[in-house]
Amino acid sequence: MPNPDHELILGGARSGKSRTAEARLTAWLAGAGGRSAVLVATALPGEITGDAEMQQRIAQHRAGRAERLPGVPTVEAPVHLGDALRRLTDPARLIVVDCLTLWLTQCLMPPQTPADRPIEDLESAWPRERAKFFAALRDSASPIILVSNEIGMGVMPLSPESRAFVDALGSLHQQVARYCACVTLMVAGRPLVVKGDLDRTFSPSADESPSGDEREGEQRSPPPVRFDGGHPPQAADTGVRVPTSTDDHGFDPHRSLPTAPPMSDSFDRLLPLPAVDDPSRRARVQAALDAKTKPVGALGRLESLALQLALIQGVDEPVLHEPQLVVFAADHGIAAQQVSAYPGEVTRQMVLNFLAGGAAVSVLAGQHRLGLTVVDCGVATDFVPHPALQSLKVAGAEHGTADSSQGPAMTTRQCRDAIGHGRQLVARLPGNALLLGEMGIGNTSAAALLMARLTGEPITHCTGCGTGLDEDGLEHKRQVLARTLALHAGATDPLDALAALGGLEIATMVGAVQQAAATRRVIVVDGFITTAAVAVAAALQPAILACCVFSHRSQETGHGLWLRHLGVQALFDLDLRLGEGSGAALAWPLLESACRILAEMASFESAGVSRRSS
Repeated sequence: MPNPDHELILGGARSGKSRTAEARLTAWLAGAGGRSAVLVATALPGEITGDAEMQQRIAQHRAGRAERLPGVPTVEAPVHLGDALRRLTDPARLIVVDCLTLWLTQCLMPPQTPADRPIEDLESAWPRERAKFFAALRDSASPIILVSNEIGMGVMPLSPESRAFVDALGSLHQQVARYCACVTLMVAGRPLVVKGDLDRTFSPSADESPSGDEREGEQRSPPPVRFDGGHPPQAADTGVRVPTSTDDHGFDPHRSLPTAPPMSDSFDRLLPLPAVDDPSRRARVQAALDAKTKPVGALGRLESLALQLALIQGVDEPVLHEPQLVVFAADHGIAAQQVSAYPGEVTRQMVLNFLAGGAAVSVLAGQHRLGLTVVDCGVATDFVPHPALQSLKVAGAEHGTADSSQGPAMTTRQCRDAIGHGRQLVARLPGNALLLGEMGIGNTSAAALLMARLTGEPITHCTGCGTGLDEDGLEHKRQVLARTLALHAGATDPLDALAALGGLEIATMVGAVQQAAATRRVIVVDGFITTAAVAVAAALQPAILACCVFSHRSQETGHGLWLRHLGVQALFDLDLRLGEGSGAALAWPLLESACRILAEMASFESAGVSRRSS
């Protein structure tokens, strides 16, 4: 959720962006009593870089700020910006960060690093500081103004390093904008409101000029032009419509998408995965855990969870930010065989309940500050657009799968398209953690069929009561699934089995899991249905399991057995059998605690506590 007091100010060189931020700061201090402000500077001093010209620039900026903003302290944070924001947070203190561009430069290309290092190593120092920054931005009680250079204007840099930098900065701006209630673009000294409202507590007063780099004698800047809202204004002189805020691919996270187009024929069933189990990092993190002020191993599986998160992220102290809980929903043709205690229309009704905030997962996501997205992978209805709903229907299966007891649930093309949609969705989501949820009447049947096919277990060991079948209903369900499994005896390849026996939401989850693992996101698995998706992905690439945290052992028959087949252990067992991602949401605080133990708990040495006598 955007913080109502955060603002992002973008602009080119000499556009007036820094002085605009200073004008906001001045207005803030002129407001109610008891207010304070601090400027966080991110430039690396020239005496460190050896850049005399930069050193002179910084000295001039410092002198100018001291004159314009008497009594406002400056904190230097060229790399550890997130740490600085966390230390400075105070509801009565405005923080101005100037600027994100230099901070990114220092994180990506520290001066002591050879300039000719390989491009694949360019971001090695970036993930940790980025994660700490977003966590601090999310949690800050202070209003924060962030200044940065808008350089993604279509000019293509010459070198691979420069192109990687531009890509990283553009991505950073998009992520930051999601946290800010106001985004302002400075063009030639004119503030253009891209998002939100400038008429806020720290807006500049009428007699203040927000443009600091204009030519001498130029008058104060004209009133801001608004570019936000559902229907952006037309440019008066050109007639060109100003685009709404979307990413580089035209994806707007706040609108429902139409049916996604089919994927190309060049479908790749595998994605490149990073090497997660780094022995040297494993040893360092384990040593750090053992050095905390506690007996070795005293925090039990919380310690192994902390180690796993560090390995997934590829850092010694993992930080979680912008967790995304995604509920994948679809209808199942096999539900017509009376394998569920509830009618198929409940899928549609529950999607509406998710969007209205009335479901268990809605409540838990709100409690734990999880981003919640509902994905229509193939629900038997056409929903009205909603900010939290993404429509990723597959052509030819817009209203769900076919009845797998009569034929394949999906065609090969439909299955591949669903997988591709899941990959694309996760690639566009912010954050570094994906929590899996699902909804679909009949999907315990699809999961049980996949379990039997992937593990070789008898269908009776895999089939449970689902939403609450009685004994007669359970026996009927077992018979239907046994016939279905026999019908598709030749579908033994993981993706063939998925197409013949699975569901659209499961296939979309498979792609989501693949993409999350490929980008070092933590994957929090819910219950039986989400385990089916992970199991298919792991059958293709077993290394995916290293990125997965299994939240709980479901009460659904077969789940505990399936976890043993996968060689994994759930964090807890509360007799849950709801689905939706409820177990994943309940597990989230444990992941946050594991990270804090590594980052914040004192060691024997730092606390001056004696170790155990040998």
